[in-house]
This record gives sequence, C-alpha cells and structure tokens, in this order.
Amino acid sequence: MDGPASAVTSMIGLHVAPHFNKPFVAESLTSFWGKRWNLTISNCLRGPIYDPIYEGQWVKGSKPQVSGSLTRRFVGMSACFLVSGLMHELVYWYMMGMHTHQWKWLCFFTMQAPLLVVEALGKKLMKRHGVHVPRLPSILATMVALLWMADKFFFPPCLDTDLAGRVVTAVNNNFKDFSMLLFPSS
Repeated sequence: MDGPASAVTSMIGLHVAPHFNKPFVAESLTSFWGKRWNLTISNCLRGPIYDPIYEGQWVKGSKPQVSGSLTRRFVGMSACFLVSGLMHELVYWYMMGMHTHQWKWLCFFTMQAPLLVVEALGKKLMKRHGVHVPRLPSILATMVALLWMADKFFFPPCLDTDLAGRVVTAVNNNFKDFSMLLFPSS
C-alpha cells in the first residue's frame, strides 16, 4: 500500500490486507508470485480460475475430485498467468490505444508458469541429491531472473512509448480535477 492510502486507512481505523509481502526477499519464483507479489490479484485469480482447474471442478456445483494432478496444477497456473498477461495488455491498450509490441507483457506473464514447473522439478532433483542452496544466493538468483525477464519483456513497452510519463500526467490531471471539486475557485 502506498503512503497516502496507508495514512488514510490508519486514520479511519481500517485494516487492509497487504498487496505485497516483501517481494525483494523471495527465495524462488514460486514464492515471489504465490506469496509475495500482488497478493490481491493472486487471491482474485485463485478462486475463479486456478482452484476450479486444479480441483477438477469445471462447473460450479460439480463434485470436486479428491486431489489435483500436477498437470492440472500447471494448467491452472498457466491460465492465471495468461489472464494476468491479457489484463496487462488490456491496460496498455487502454492507455496507449494498441497492444504492446510483440505482445511482450503477455509473453512475460505466460512464460512464468513453465518456469515455475522447471524450478519445482529442479528443487526436487536437488533435494534428492542432498543439495541445498543457501538463502542469500536463492534470493539473488530469483531477483536476477525476474529482473532479466522484466528487462527483456516488461520494461521495453513502458520505455519505448513513454507510458510512465503518460501515467504520471493522467494521475496529475485526476488530482487537479479532484482538487477542483474540493476547492472550487469562485
């Protein structure tokens, strides 16, 4: 939560679930996406998309299967990342009037599910062979991987089109409009 929102919620005594949980200390991509980054969206996607796929409950009210398979877990993760990527492209289209060049944001998100599977398989293999990676190198490897992917896929659409400048201008204009409502000049 940002500073002004935090101050307002504290003043009125409202307790809001955090959106982030120290993502900079994630020891894995799984930890980053599942437990630390944008928890609100993770929770929003889990109920309508991931859980029905993982549980085999495709139609509401149907009898869920006992446990989800690894295949359904992968399909559920893939579906969540696909929806997230499409939503990011939609926001970009709304702001810029076009999708990202080569659908880079969609690519960024859809590549995450296969990487999570590779990570899980790698961890299983390392555990089987008695290999343990200490916390600090795990955090550094996770951050390097995420930043490299972001540099190649997420940041270019922002930098190539001055999206950040447009967002700042739009927020500034909204603030001015709101201020005019609060303090009309006579």
